[in-house]
Amino acid sequence: MKEKILTELKGSSVLKAVLGMENKVIRFMSAAKRVPGKAPEWMVVAVYALLHLLVGAVHEPWYDEAQAWQIARSASLWEIIFEIPHYEGHPQLWHILLYPFAKLGVPYELSLSLVTLVVAGSAVALLVFYAPFPRIVRWILPFTYFLFYQYGIVARPYCLMFLAFVLLAMTYQGRHEKPCKYTLCLFFLCLTSVYGIVIAGGLAFVWLLECIKEKKNIIWLAVLLVAALLLAATLVPRENTYAMYSLLKEEATNNFWYRLYYMLFISLPDVLITNVFYQYSFLNCMKFVWYDGIIGGLLGVVIHGLIFSYGNKKKTAATFFVPFVAFAVVTSFLYCTAHHIGISLLLFLFWWWISLEAPGQETSYRGVVLLGTAMLCVMIQWSAVAVINEVQTDFAVGRRAAEFIKEYHLDEYRMMTEWGVLHDDDGNLITSDTNMCYGACDVAPYFEHNLFFNFGEGEDSKNYVSHVIPTEAENESKYKKWREGGYPDVLLMNPELSLVWKPEELSYKDYVMVYFEKGEMPWKANVTYSMAVIYVRRDLVEKLGLEDKICK
Repeated sequence: MKEKILTELKGSSVLKAVLGMENKVIRFMSAAKRVPGKAPEWMVVAVYALLHLLVGAVHEPWYDEAQAWQIARSASLWEIIFEIPHYEGHPQLWHILLYPFAKLGVPYELSLSLVTLVVAGSAVALLVFYAPFPRIVRWILPFTYFLFYQYGIVARPYCLMFLAFVLLAMTYQGRHEKPCKYTLCLFFLCLTSVYGIVIAGGLAFVWLLECIKEKKNIIWLAVLLVAALLLAATLVPRENTYAMYSLLKEEATNNFWYRLYYMLFISLPDVLITNVFYQYSFLNCMKFVWYDGIIGGLLGVVIHGLIFSYGNKKKTAATFFVPFVAFAVVTSFLYCTAHHIGISLLLFLFWWWISLEAPGQETSYRGVVLLGTAMLCVMIQWSAVAVINEVQTDFAVGRRAAEFIKEYHLDEYRMMTEWGVLHDDDGNLITSDTNMCYGACDVAPYFEHNLFFNFGEGEDSKNYVSHVIPTEAENESKYKKWREGGYPDVLLMNPELSLVWKPEELSYKDYVMVYFEKGEMPWKANVTYSMAVIYVRRDLVEKLGLEDKICK
């Protein structure tokens, strides 16, 4: 019976087509492998660097990038190391790397692009020359969506995480003979992100079990534990911090269990081939489509099954699943935005790298070549569409808003920016957070001094979002101080004027909108929209020459 079924399957025209396509891909991979010398690898690195510089030149940095730069420029080194991490929730390394550039006045966008290029470019070069992946895969991976765009063009500490995973993979096989190198790479991973600490903890736990069995290298794990605990002590959240999250708790659209389901079963296929997390958003606020969740979950089961099967043969299954589950639980419970799911891809590439280098018989899985090819094609398509959107539209609204402010000298007037306010469906005020001024932070790096009297108390040394939750008394104290300073001449975004002044004193009737810009943040093959608006007092329109700029 079994032989009959196999005979019928082999005679299937669909199966023949699939096998034929798979054979073509394998022949193409073999042809790439036979290309002599390292010229193609050098070409890949050069093209990566060139594309990074070209796309980086048109990229408009957004809040995440601006906030890190403003911290590096405005805060002292003591604050960056010992105080701000309690409110940022990020290790200090990224801010320290930006610190000398920001303090010395090196151009904002150029510095971000170059620092990211050096870090991500180093990771790419090491991957291209040393990874055990098929050669054609090594040529393509650097240009996929997360490695090129999300963790390359968008300047954030995830480029450091990319490099850390590559270094971990390179030192993994020698972890027992040269434990110092592997320990240092694990600590480097800790320095990149809180989630880096979580994943490093998972990897260290697996290594601990190996060390106990081998009865050696325990001292290195003890050193890593002490270093990680000291680092974690500087990151423990203060009671009055919200880490960008307080106003969003009221808007949660899914519970912990669905978030955990997504992270465990969908996050990995979602960075490889699916698009369940289809817009840039917070995980707890994302409105998932139910059938996408089912399809993504089923594909996740298949991918995890392949990882377990191959990893079990290579004795690397625990090295993937222990840190992956830890990462999934923590992100589901605490905090996760769309770009965090790319960490699953970095962990997967690390696992694939060490599994290929691990001893043991190689296993051929029919269809894996085609599945991998489809994944690479999808990831390249996401990257290409994101780059096209980046070139054709504004990723963020800070740069052009700053240009408009400079062109019409609005920075010479009393400026006010929007802060965090949340209303219920009936328009009643739920909460107000006078420290949550994201719009101001977007434009701040383009000016030498703090523009807004209600942002960072108007001081240059506090010219970033503090992530401190103000009490009602502190809010009222600020409202009083703002009132005493006089009416604002210019408004960025839509400040809740009614919380500071009575409607008969001041309202939007006293202002005219003179600027409106829409931002389109690429997320895979989609975009997430943002906007910036600027108002000026009616009696200043003619004086500033803004008559033809009035938005209808």
